[in-house]
Amino acid sequence: MLGGVGKLLTAFGTKSIDVYEWTQANVRKARLPNGPIWGNLALPRPRLQFNGWKLAHAVTKADYLVERNLLLPGLGFLLQIDGIIDFSAGANLRLVPGSVATLNDFTRTSLTGRVGQGLSLLFAQSKGYRFVCHLASDGDVVRHMASALPTKKLKAADFLFENGGGRRVILESKASFSQLVNEPSLIKSVLKTALMDQVDGGIEEPLVDALGSWFQGFGDLIDGFWGSF
Repeated sequence: MLGGVGKLLTAFGTKSIDVYEWTQANVRKARLPNGPIWGNLALPRPRLQFNGWKLAHAVTKADYLVERNLLLPGLGFLLQIDGIIDFSAGANLRLVPGSVATLNDFTRTSLTGRVGQGLSLLFAQSKGYRFVCHLASDGDVVRHMASALPTKKLKAADFLFENGGGRRVILESKASFSQLVNEPSLIKSVLKTALMDQVDGGIEEPLVDALGSWFQGFGDLIDGFWGSF
């Protein structure tokens, strides 16, 4: 019991992950040159800092379409990821070695997406934006897109944010545990699909930010953040 409490308390220490920016021009290219180099495409930006409780709050906030107290869902998330995400291994957030193999396919995909959305919310907040709503799950947005282009099946980006000055931004989150290294061509393909299929037309001149968290060789958590940050 005490050991479990101790593990839970480690989640409240400050953690961080690497942040990289991709230019829109590189994302929109038909293809990258042969042998693309990550450092030539992904520009490093200040690391995103947070703690386990902030991550849990962000993940569960993204989970729900209604306003509610997130204390118990947040605690539930921290308990669920025990043995999966290691909060005690220094400042750099990482997976527990071999933890991915302990989850079945559906659970792994679901948890990856939830963590990715939580990191997306934390990133937007770090840029001075507050959460407004879930775009992809908003009935009015879905109906508007269906009526605007009835012959084409469109999918909205995940979230809408707004800053203190009333400036709004839409954000699409992507995540995958399938990569052991940052593979530029595959990442570019994921970002391009999200940009062109879910963001274009939503705002003027969307910019692209790509966030990559390298989990000590056990997999990448890649998220795309779109908007005029």
